[in-house]
Amino acid sequence: MTKFSAIAGAAVATVFLVCGVYAVNTFVKNTNEEKPRVLMISSVSGEPWQRTLVGARAAAKEFGVELRTEAPASNQTAEQQSEYVRSIRAADFDGIAISAEDPASQVELINDVAKHTKLVTLGKDTEGSKRLCHIGFDQIGAGAKAAWFARCKVEHAGQIMLLTTAAPSSQSEIVRQRIVGFQEGWSRYAESAGPYSMVTVSIGADANGATKLSNPKVALIVAFDVEAAESAIAAAASQPEAERIPIIALDTSEIVLDAIEDGRVSSAVFNDAYADGYEAIQRLALYSREDEAGLPTPGFGTIPRCGEIVQKSNVADVRGRMAIRHNEAGVSAQLHLSSAEVPGGLLGR
Repeated sequence: MTKFSAIAGAAVATVFLVCGVYAVNTFVKNTNEEKPRVLMISSVSGEPWQRTLVGARAAAKEFGVELRTEAPASNQTAEQQSEYVRSIRAADFDGIAISAEDPASQVELINDVAKHTKLVTLGKDTEGSKRLCHIGFDQIGAGAKAAWFARCKVEHAGQIMLLTTAAPSSQSEIVRQRIVGFQEGWSRYAESAGPYSMVTVSIGADANGATKLSNPKVALIVAFDVEAAESAIAAAASQPEAERIPIIALDTSEIVLDAIEDGRVSSAVFNDAYADGYEAIQRLALYSREDEAGLPTPGFGTIPRCGEIVQKSNVADVRGRMAIRHNEAGVSAQLHLSSAEVPGGLLGR
């Protein structure tokens, strides 16, 4: 009887939970309340921002938000962005999303905005920021995800080649974080690290890099930037198919996707900027309808994105999504540029 009561109680709780989720979704989408006004401020221009904007607009439509966006002019500095942020009345918005140009130098400005409205940040984060939530691509997590997939692709004992464009002394922070994530992930996911060793090769700095790519001791090539991936693909073109070394890329490009499609690359990690915009506005839609007690603790909320694994089985789907969002971004860019209102072209609405 006790067991039956427990099961019944769990069932009732589940029903209430489902009903609660349904009620929240219905409230957000169908209520006649005045739409929250939110502002998104970017630190970059070009296609990535346009894809972010498409995601933001999709979320604004889905979750009932009035969205205004501000994109930078080319070569915008952190100070120019800060000047604009200081010129707005943060209290006029129910929420603001900022992709700071240089968060470390702008943390005081970010925290001032956070005092007057509900704030989320995108892209780069910084210690001491009092935003409610940060949304950004986790390079260490992406490296670990690649390691998780790589464990199934190593067919024989040997070297794992960590391929980069730049020499270790001049690698970007992004590449360094990816390598750390891969190494940590490999140590967790590989059943035994004994038969394998790792070697870092810079294809740009090493004149013998192309030769090393055909080394029979190499069991797997992991390319940590798009140029390294494309170099590995080019080197593999001259090798017999039976001798090709599996390649995993931490970036996507048309060349990388083509190589996945025809089997020259095993997989790649796809980072779609659309998700940044969608997640930021979804968070603001939620936070704008919450009282203070229901909000995250300032400075601690984080939504890390690690991308998705692209392989032959889903590359067509990824390309289809990219094409749709690219077309939407093109339309968005035209509308965006045709309605610039800020004098001097610093930022366009």
